[in-house]
Amino acid sequence: MSIQLQYHKPGSIQTALWDAALQLCHNGNVYAQSIYLSTMCPTWAAITTPHMEYLMPIPIKYKLGVAYIPSIPFVQQLGIYSPYTITPSICNSFKQIIQRRLLYGDVYFNNANPVTFGVQQCNYVLPLQHSYQVLYHNFKQDAKKDIYSNPNLIIKNTTPSTAIHFFKEHIGSRIPHVLPTHYIALTHLAELLALTAHSQSIAVYSKGVLVATALLFFYNNTIYNIANAVSPEGKKIKANHQLINHIIHTYAGNKYTLDFEGSDIPGIANFYKQFGAVNVPYAYYKRRPLGS
Repeated sequence: MSIQLQYHKPGSIQTALWDAALQLCHNGNVYAQSIYLSTMCPTWAAITTPHMEYLMPIPIKYKLGVAYIPSIPFVQQLGIYSPYTITPSICNSFKQIIQRRLLYGDVYFNNANPVTFGVQQCNYVLPLQHSYQVLYHNFKQDAKKDIYSNPNLIIKNTTPSTAIHFFKEHIGSRIPHVLPTHYIALTHLAELLALTAHSQSIAVYSKGVLVATALLFFYNNTIYNIANAVSPEGKKIKANHQLINHIIHTYAGNKYTLDFEGSDIPGIANFYKQFGAVNVPYAYYKRRPLGS
């Protein structure tokens, strides 16, 4: 299939048209919304067909005047979106535009893009359409034991700033590429999405001490586990097991799918698999100059 593609420079995209087109796509996700892109990477470009039947957002930054595609914290996957079939040939057409327009960068496609280049990244998801009893039946035995190991934990909603500050405190040293400006942007985004009930922040307390948090975003029947953290004390008392179980129990029997947002790290992947999550991978392509 041959398609005509256009490159839109940063600032040239009409966000209302963009969001309306994205809403029609069978694989639209939270990261591709204009509010998400504009908050986490204000200079974003796009590649689209003339009437936006196919669209692909491109984060842009500049180094020594040269535009490149950066890896944006808290933006797991972007890629090509459409209400129609996305083929390997279409993916290659978008890749050719990227190669023509941008010298280098990190391109993360989404799990509905049949990319024949790049490498596969793990991402675990759990459909929540069944009742909690059915979902619980599929938990691994260790998970069943751990979620009831400490009945005295208190789980309640909190503010985005509390959840993100806790995440930065306990995870930040492991991800030094995430800068203070990224946390500020994420907090602002979470607060904006909370105004329309598309964001939820959850906290777990043990004897009045905060031991685990989760920041969730909601879009198109998917719950995204954007920023989840547990303290050393929380790990000992399995606070994160109870937090994930709380989310599953709250939204079980509904239209949602829980997207755990990762991971290629075996320990984290095994944790998600304890709850019956399955791997739905997406492709990562590193754009390098020819000859490098």
